[in-house]
Amino acid sequence: MSASMGVHGATVPASPGAPIDLPEIKEGTDLGAVARGFVADTRAQLQTWHDAGAGGVAVVEEFTKAMDRLIGWLFDGAARRFRQRYVQLDESCAILAQGGYGRGELNPQSDIDLLVLYEHKLTPFVETVTETILYALWDTRMPIGHAVRTIKGCVQISATDLTVKTALLDARFLCGDADLWNAFSKTRDVEIAGRGGARFMREKADESLQRHEAQGDSIYLLEPDLKEGKGGLRDLHTALWVAKVNFQVRNFEALVPGGVASAQEVADLERARDFFFRVRNALHFQTGAHQDKLSFELQAPVAENLGYRPDPDEVLGPTERFMRDYYLHATEIHRFSQAVIDRSVSPNSPSRLLGRIMGRTLRAGVRIEGEELEVSDPALFQSDPVELVRVVADAQRHGVAIAPATQDRMRLESHRIGEEQRGGQEITELFLSILRGSYGVFSSLALMHRLGILGRILPEWQRLYCLSLQDPYHIYTVDEHSLIAVREIERLRRGERGTELLLLTDVARQTERLELLYLAMLMHDVGKGLGGEHSEKGAALVVELADRMGFDSDDAAELEFLVRDHLVLSHAAQRRDMQDDKLVLE
Repeated sequence: MSASMGVHGATVPASPGAPIDLPEIKEGTDLGAVARGFVADTRAQLQTWHDAGAGGVAVVEEFTKAMDRLIGWLFDGAARRFRQRYVQLDESCAILAQGGYGRGELNPQSDIDLLVLYEHKLTPFVETVTETILYALWDTRMPIGHAVRTIKGCVQISATDLTVKTALLDARFLCGDADLWNAFSKTRDVEIAGRGGARFMREKADESLQRHEAQGDSIYLLEPDLKEGKGGLRDLHTALWVAKVNFQVRNFEALVPGGVASAQEVADLERARDFFFRVRNALHFQTGAHQDKLSFELQAPVAENLGYRPDPDEVLGPTERFMRDYYLHATEIHRFSQAVIDRSVSPNSPSRLLGRIMGRTLRAGVRIEGEELEVSDPALFQSDPVELVRVVADAQRHGVAIAPATQDRMRLESHRIGEEQRGGQEITELFLSILRGSYGVFSSLALMHRLGILGRILPEWQRLYCLSLQDPYHIYTVDEHSLIAVREIERLRRGERGTELLLLTDVARQTERLELLYLAMLMHDVGKGLGGEHSEKGAALVVELADRMGFDSDDAAELEFLVRDHLVLSHAAQRRDMQDDKLVLE
């Protein structure tokens, strides 16, 4: 690793400095006290390096190596104590790292998860090693998890416990009997990773969906969780566990030769991973705790620590720019992880094979196969950028998804929509036809947003991308909030809220000019981030938009009214007496 420029412009040292020394173990050496001092000194050294701008992965790797050294030193101390008390026999065990420690992903306040592996029965040697290491680590106040098992015991419990199986997939040798580790590693490949793979991958995919739902089911929460949230590190872990079982690889780079992922995708993912680790390191250093939630009160100090500074040329402040970078990287992690999971869980399901046989061609280069729309002509979007919108409209009309490979191509080609296309009648009519759809309006808009198409059609919208403004009335970024608002109208029209919101359901179903309502809802906060009076500023922007899209004066006036006055009802409900007849008439 070579020296590089840090976030403050200074050169970042290639390493944090000389490793912290561990003393020679002698009679009476207090292993716990030494371990406690070693961890504190190592953290302090790494924090100085982090503050100078060291990369997230680099700091994590150095802390992992330091803990490896400490546990090896403790193992030697345990063996020494055993030899002093007992006649030396042919005793053996192996110490393995599991979980995040096994993956080599130790942030400053991460858990240490160990597996003590022994051969046949629990012996005094195994007990001495286990107690010595654990007691010393407990003195450091680090969160410690551990298990003591045979290889056979690992196989048996992994067959019924998904959490244990997952931890064993990440297991890594630290010290002790290398032959025992090799035996475990071979057994793991055959008995743990190699059996029940399809069920394991389905369960991990389902677990991921449930976790997303519990965390708010959105990447774009204003106070996201770096680990468990959608687009967080757990998504990355899930994809790697699935890849280990399905493709028999140990890292994402190994997916490139088989064509599961491209070198560019893996490079983008590694940048996102480094960013996440750097943010997590900052959170751990600043709080002195195992902190994963980017709460409002922590965002500004973390942004400052990572080198985000006020910039007169930027409309957004340091915290908003930092959070935008977070969402961009989280989006990359989620997209990559989901692609790996999708390609593993059902790569050749019967429905997909039948779809290839029973598929139909919509036009040259565009075909529906099963439940997916695919574009086979790689030059289609280059020759006619309007096809980027037409393909979305086709998928909505036929009620199918767009194939992942086609989405990837659309993302790369979205920049081809320029002033000529968005000022043309063809693309405007296609876009409005999507807004008029009886279903799939939200999903189509959300897809176009993720692929970069929506911001090309509506340049006013582009500025909202991943815009995070701390607001007690909102829990999502501005773009996600606006899209979810469209989704709620669509749900009303489908009758999903009919029981508790009967009047609103009736009103939504009676609305005739859906395209105006959806467009106004999509753009209602477009003035945010431009200073105060965002409703007035947004109204001025939609007047320009209406003119560009060729709306008549009545439609343009209605759009302007909806955006300018979208806060009137909420203002009255929250700040006025709704029982006042005069207010109601007003």
